[in-house]
Parts: sequence; C-alpha cells; structure tokens
Amino acid sequence: MGESAVRTRLQNEVLPFFADVAAVDTYETVAKGALPDGRVGRMHYTYVRTFSGLLKPITVAVVGADESLRVAYIAVGECVSDRHPRSEGRCD
Repeated sequence: MGESAVRTRLQNEVLPFFADVAAVDTYETVAKGALPDGRVGRMHYTYVRTFSGLLKPITVAVVGADESLRVAYIAVGECVSDRHPRSEGRCD
C-alpha cells in the first residue's frame, strides 16, 4: 500500500472511527499473527468505547522488536469471531 493509499484510508476510515472515542475498553486479546504481506507480529483485539457508551471493535497489528515496535495494520469496526468476544454490546 503506497503513501497516498495510507493517507486516504486514515482520512476516510481510521480517523473518523476514533472521532467519538472516549476510552479503550478493558478487554483485550493478544495473539501472534501474520499480516497479508507475510510479516509476523502481535495482533491486539479490543474495543473502544464511544462517549455514548457504544463499544466498537478494533484490531491493531504491531510488528518489530524492542525499540523498533510500530503499528503495521489497523482494522476498525470489524469483529473477528474467534478473537473479539461475542456478548451483549460486544460483537453480538
């Protein structure tokens, strides 16, 4: 994904998703996973809570080691059935 595509995705999807976020939920699952480009990292599956109390799922992939950790992927608003718990208000 080139710089222009990254900027467009951030502007159109990621930043609007976080516009009404009040906090990160206390639930989190972390699992080793592979990104589509073959890099391996830690996938963080959690929720953010909006100011109105709605929980929205988020997945963040972190790659690298020690001081070189960086976010490599963000999926917003997508439930991953075997990682995000399914209960009332959470991917139900």
